[in-house]
Amino acid sequence: MCHGDNMKNTRGWKHYAIFYGLALIFYFIYISVLALQNDGYDPGLLIGTIYLPVIFVGLMFVFDTIFDTILSRGKRKKKSDFDAFARSCTLEIQKQCDFSLEDFRRLRQNGRFQKALQQAYRIKTEGETDELNMVVLEKKFKKNTREAIALEIVIKQLGKSI
Repeated sequence: MCHGDNMKNTRGWKHYAIFYGLALIFYFIYISVLALQNDGYDPGLLIGTIYLPVIFVGLMFVFDTIFDTILSRGKRKKKSDFDAFARSCTLEIQKQCDFSLEDFRRLRQNGRFQKALQQAYRIKTEGETDELNMVVLEKKFKKNTREAIALEIVIKQLGKSI
């Protein structure tokens, strides 16, 4: 599916190894300063160099994973809403036009058309603005091209849903 699904942490182990090294260095500096003030190292603090950086990095990994999951849910919902919008537009284009599979493949691969489709979705969800409205969308492609015909149907669908 998409980036960050099912509590999949997106940071690599190198990221956590660097933080482990930094935590270990800073902790050792901390206990060294204490050793200078107290005439020697405390054995309890030295043993802490083994498990405290590991706990720190472990907690960091858990929090990163949880926050990635929480943040990716909103992205997945927006993506699934857009996918539903695109599917409904595709079905309407299939009903009204005699496009071949090759025509649909070209539309799917056409970056300008996909951007126009995303802009149409934004108009549907956020409403029209001065920069982004149906008139601007209508002028995106030359008349009588496959993109213009398909976008005209999308705009009609958009008009019905607004």
